[in-house]
Amino acid sequence: MQKQPIIEANDYQKHLEQGLPTTQLTADQVRYWSDFNRVFYHPRSIVQLNEYELNSQLLPFENWESGQELFNSLDKEFDLLDRDVRPFAEECDHLAGIQIFTSTDDAWGGFSSNYADMLRDEYGKTSIWLWGLEDGLRVNRVSCATEPTHSFH
Repeated sequence: MQKQPIIEANDYQKHLEQGLPTTQLTADQVRYWSDFNRVFYHPRSIVQLNEYELNSQLLPFENWESGQELFNSLDKEFDLLDRDVRPFAEECDHLAGIQIFTSTDDAWGGFSSNYADMLRDEYGKTSIWLWGLEDGLRVNRVSCATEPTHSFH
């Protein structure tokens, strides 16, 4: 295992986090893209899951199937694309693509797999980029077909 030293936030980033006024950045102040990055979440984009809690012994959220079950149950209750994606897609003049960041070796992988399948069906000509993040400690190798069943462009 390799560990990198923690990168100390620069003054600009510290001011952003504290809600203080910022100064104009110069090229010599920027070391990484995160030095000037600030992520805003739209209030409609945050969805709370009440059925699961972190590190739960009763309802673990660590296997693929749990995520698929969660997706199917939520999609029956709400049409997930209508609730989560369509309002943002309709605000676009030209939707160029969709990016998904997800873990791949836990329930989020199963959830995201079903979500990506539904997105592919609904937005057939739109590029979908799925970035898979893996813990590496929980990977279970399973045999799979040599031909992929879906192609995500």
